[in-house]
Amino acid sequence: MSELLEQLAEAGIEFAQVLFDDMFVEDPDLEKLKHLPGTKEHVETFRSHFKNLSDDFIKSAMEMYSAKRKEISDFEHVVNNIRNRDDDESTQLIANFDKSKKTALASLQSHHHDQSYEVDQLPDYEKQHVVSKLQDDLDKVGDELMSIELRQVEKFDALIDEFDNRMNDIKNTCLEMQQRFFRAVEELENNFTSNIRQVAIDLIERVAKDELAEAFLDDEATALVGDKDACMGTLSGSHDMHIGKILKREDEARMIETKRYQDCVSGYNNSERARNRDRILQIHDLCRSTKASLSAHLSMEEDDGGYEEDLANM
Repeated sequence: MSELLEQLAEAGIEFAQVLFDDMFVEDPDLEKLKHLPGTKEHVETFRSHFKNLSDDFIKSAMEMYSAKRKEISDFEHVVNNIRNRDDDESTQLIANFDKSKKTALASLQSHHHDQSYEVDQLPDYEKQHVVSKLQDDLDKVGDELMSIELRQVEKFDALIDEFDNRMNDIKNTCLEMQQRFFRAVEELENNFTSNIRQVAIDLIERVAKDELAEAFLDDEATALVGDKDACMGTLSGSHDMHIGKILKREDEARMIETKRYQDCVSGYNNSERARNRDRILQIHDLCRSTKASLSAHLSMEEDDGGYEEDLANM
């Protein structure tokens, strides 16, 4: 595949470059009709008009593709900025709690190693008070983390709705452009067929009146115009095949454009749901594991290594 075709395929408009060849290559009926004088010239006229139409369409369609890519880039930029700010805020909350926790545990450790105290002189209620306060602070951190996450989901929902609307507008514009393109190609095909039909009818009439020189037509052309019904059937077969190729490419193009829009929006929604689910699990796991660690202090054996080992793991 050429670089141009790769670019067009990426934009979903490869059909604008290859449709003419789709219509005219491997058309056995047209190969018969090309023996009629003037048919090849009409084919080249069709090719020239199609190229002008195709060039104009590709230019406009690539502009829409650029607009689509910009919408996607802008959306991702805004969403990532929001997530980064919220992640920074969440990280700071956790860091502040960890600092308070280390300070509190260090305070217990200092009591534990104060030579003026016996181990059993450190009241259990003091341990309970320290741990309970840390657990209360942890609950507040967990609530704030959940609040940050809820706000982020609400921001995303608003952004994705706006993004969806803009992408839907672009998709509809692209589909309208496609429809105009294919109807214009269909009109070219109808004009082409009409011109070939006129050539054939003129030749049939001239043959009937014996107005043509003996060598004017080759054997294939002579056989073709010698049977009007067969000649018109050949022309109709070529025309029907061309129209079928046009409609098939149009269906494919519409499906690609629609599916890309749907996949784009649903992809972001699915990614956000997965991110939200993972973040909530992370918050619950953080709170659960930290509470378990704090509760362990109330039943920890008072040996010289207990607090140091716990602090080292914070």
